[in-house]
Amino acid sequence: MTARRSYLKIISAFVSIAFSGFFGLVATSAQAGEVWLTIDNVRAYNLPEPISAIVVGNPGIADVKVVSNTNILLFGKKPGLTNIYFFDLEGKKLDNVSVRVRSNTGNMLTLQRGVEYVTYSCTTNCDISDSVSVTQNVFRAAKDANEEKAQQLSTGGS
Repeated sequence: MTARRSYLKIISAFVSIAFSGFFGLVATSAQAGEVWLTIDNVRAYNLPEPISAIVVGNPGIADVKVVSNTNILLFGKKPGLTNIYFFDLEGKKLDNVSVRVRSNTGNMLTLQRGVEYVTYSCTTNCDISDSVSVTQNVFRAAKDANEEKAQQLSTGGS
């Protein structure tokens, strides 16, 4: 009787290992990859097999440029989350990638007045950022006044 119990324990352990390996493999292949992008930056993405079709969930958030049938460039357009599907030459899904796009806030300044705001991108000078929407040009007068003052200072005039 003890030999039979040992035999059943071995078979039970083997089946358990086989199922956990199988379901672990299924779970791994079902999980999509994730890519983080920054607005106005490009990231290369390589696929192990040639692709024939690409579907972008929301091309307003992120888009692609095909370099070759295994290499593409991903670029972020505006902050948000979307996904991209890649299909092989036979139409089978190769990959599903979640793409998260964030803004580059390190060199940005946002001025807000109530619900109205304007965002500046600041490197050497601060200019209104095209990549972040501006609800209204509330601060246009202040920007014009600052530019006029800067012009006066640079020419030494009053």
